[in-house]
Amino acid sequence: MLQPSVSIFPAGKSVRIFEGLLALAVAVLIVAGIAFFTNSMAPKWDSDSYMDMARLGVFGNDHLVAPFAYSPGMPYLVHVVSGIFSISLEQGFVWVTRFAAVLFLFAAFLLVRCFTPSTGKAMLPMLFVGISCMHVKVPLFCPAAVDVAAFPIMVLAVWAFVKRRLWFCFWVSILGLFFKEFLAIPLLLTLLELAWVYQGSPNRKSLLLLGSGTLLALGAILVPRLGLHVVATYQEIDPVHRPRSLGRLILDPLNVRRDINIVLDAFSYWLPSLLLLTPDRWRNVRQSLMLQKTFILGFLALNFLLVMYGGTNILIFMSYSVPVQLMVLGILLGMKIHPAEWALALICLLLYNRTFWAIPLPDKNFDAFIDFYEGWASRVNLSTLRHFLEIALYLLAMGGLRHYLRKRTPHTLTQANAG
Repeated sequence: MLQPSVSIFPAGKSVRIFEGLLALAVAVLIVAGIAFFTNSMAPKWDSDSYMDMARLGVFGNDHLVAPFAYSPGMPYLVHVVSGIFSISLEQGFVWVTRFAAVLFLFAAFLLVRCFTPSTGKAMLPMLFVGISCMHVKVPLFCPAAVDVAAFPIMVLAVWAFVKRRLWFCFWVSILGLFFKEFLAIPLLLTLLELAWVYQGSPNRKSLLLLGSGTLLALGAILVPRLGLHVVATYQEIDPVHRPRSLGRLILDPLNVRRDINIVLDAFSYWLPSLLLLTPDRWRNVRQSLMLQKTFILGFLALNFLLVMYGGTNILIFMSYSVPVQLMVLGILLGMKIHPAEWALALICLLLYNRTFWAIPLPDKNFDAFIDFYEGWASRVNLSTLRHFLEIALYLLAMGGLRHYLRKRTPHTLTQANAG
């Protein structure tokens, strides 16, 4: 099981107030900058359900649809915000989305800050994940979705785990379950870690705490799914309302087109790390995370299961692996990587994530909409190939830059690659 590592997750001092304010200001600027180039669409599909939940709640609502009914957190926040500030629910979703995006970037800063003493360096991974389309741009395009509110909770939960504040991580994850089911990942890993910790000194109090926590976690997961009445289900696998969907446990992994899109979306989301990693740097990252490998492998395995059986928008599900990518980028900050590599990686991410482009509206051209960010369900076409080739082009460009730098300063670059 995971053991704390002083070298990788230093206790250090708390983030100073001025550092936090600076990170918050940068987060606001990033969100505002992306918003300037982002159009928006009216609520559609699952967003209609969230809008309905914001208007009518979940109790006594005859329009509930699975799995959206199990994520009432953001609709409830929007209902409260719209009531307090006397604005429409649509505007409430817009402002909650903006706030959640800023909070996500700030949480990313806190997590990366565990790996580096430099405030300035910690801004780079925050910028990189901010550019990643599913974290900021797509939520701004479709404010009535809820993932944007779950992302900061996920990062904050992992930050608490890293800081060894296990019960804080537990409660944050419990809260996060009402925003998105992906928060079950840190919740389960935290319970396993608490079981490992208490195994070393078993007593009645620790067993009572662990047992109560396990029952509470099961209740938070099962009670909404068994207690709420839904009129329809769009879950990929729903054993309660559509038992025949259990067959997808076998059929989905055998769907080659879906598997291709999962691979593409994995490359797409992990492009920041792929651009900066070399074999030597990868060995250093693995060594640095050796004591944390149980947590990381467990996190990625559970995330992969939810990606495989999550539904059509595969890239958004892949984006929940953001805490692990932040860890990798945080470790890379400690290596001597030439500034030109960071700059080229930034340019590639801006281009690949279409940061300065308007997103096609689905009502006008649905095919263009789902091909814009690739990896949609089992749709494989020429656009899929173009995205693979685009990723390969960026990786080749980074390789060419390293070759140029190696010829120019061979000794320096050798040291840099070694970290």
